[in-house]
Amino acid sequence: MVRPRFFNLPPEKQEEILDAAAAEFSTNPYKDASLNRIIEAAGLSKGAMYYYFDDKEDLYLTVLQRVQESFMEALGTLGECHTADEYWQEVEVLFIRGGRMKMERPEMIAIGISFLKAAAAGELSVPPATLFHGMLEWMEELVKKGQQVSAVRTDIPSDLLVAMVYGVGETIDLWAARNIQDMTDIDWKKAIDFYIGMFRRLMQPGDDEGFFWKVPERTVDDDEGT
Repeated sequence: MVRPRFFNLPPEKQEEILDAAAAEFSTNPYKDASLNRIIEAAGLSKGAMYYYFDDKEDLYLTVLQRVQESFMEALGTLGECHTADEYWQEVEVLFIRGGRMKMERPEMIAIGISFLKAAAAGELSVPPATLFHGMLEWMEELVKKGQQVSAVRTDIPSDLLVAMVYGVGETIDLWAARNIQDMTDIDWKKAIDFYIGMFRRLMQPGDDEGFFWKVPERTVDDDEGT
């Protein structure tokens, strides 16, 4: 865990250290990332680095937390909506904003993917859901607001729906990271439309409403235990 004394550093020095770490972790798998290269790039001694962080994992998780907070701040929250159409219009605004930020700062995707791979390989002590709880809570609120205006299905558990949405987004990010260099001619407006349409088909009520998850109606006899 990052040590409180790190936050006693001038903000510009904190940024310098975390920027150096982000550059290293976004270009190398976690296990291959060099703490010595980070120390050199940040202009620190090894002793000074360990004065602020316990080890490489501690620094890595601090960088990941910073990336998540930066992304969530830029993404913002859902605007006011009272109908299903207004809800999906607001969701489109969020998706466009998030997609633009990922294109402008591809290191965000690179670091996130490196974490998923490192966690899957058992190289870290913290599971993804623990670190990215902020994003999961944001998605839970998105689902909840959609259900309030009948824009999002209610026939399956909300935590399952959040997991489905998160999983699809994670898959798309992994694909984009592997193919980003070949995507110069992509029509981003069409890509965003497809992206939103896919999530809309996944989340909104449809002909299969109630097919997967149907809670039996309770009767008076059930309540009385007869």
